[in-house]
Amino acid sequence: MARVAMALVAGAGAMALAAVGVMAAERPAWTDSSGLLREVAHKHVHLSGHDLLGENLKHDGKHELGKLKGHTVTADVKGGKVTGMAAGDLPVTHVKSNKKMALGGGLIRIGYDPSLRLAQYVETYYAYCFDDGVSYTCYWYPESDVAYADTSWTPYDPTY
Repeated sequence: MARVAMALVAGAGAMALAAVGVMAAERPAWTDSSGLLREVAHKHVHLSGHDLLGENLKHDGKHELGKLKGHTVTADVKGGKVTGMAAGDLPVTHVKSNKKMALGGGLIRIGYDPSLRLAQYVETYYAYCFDDGVSYTCYWYPESDVAYADTSWTPYDPTY
């Protein structure tokens, strides 16, 4: 009888540990170590800087991408690469991600699939983000569009 009780207690303990392990493995990145969700402080807006620049990416100079909270958003292009962005006196943050955040496309490519990559290849996307106090607006570019070696880039934090 005692052996049966010990087996039941051990089995229940193993199941509880397994459940805790599964819960920890499924915890989203925006939770803290206790499992509590951190609140997102700003509304995040993701725009494709590549699409907004269009053909201007081939022309050196300062190009207007639009307005943000009354400020003109501009991108500096040199040698086919974005070297910087500005939006009046709004602070800019340089972030990067391995996820495709805002790049569209919409073209049907025949005989070419850009999603086929070597297993070792990971494309990084870079963004210039502006915080206007209400929203956190990021202009995303593929790594081929950005002069990223000259600037330090922090990983994108969706909870900022």
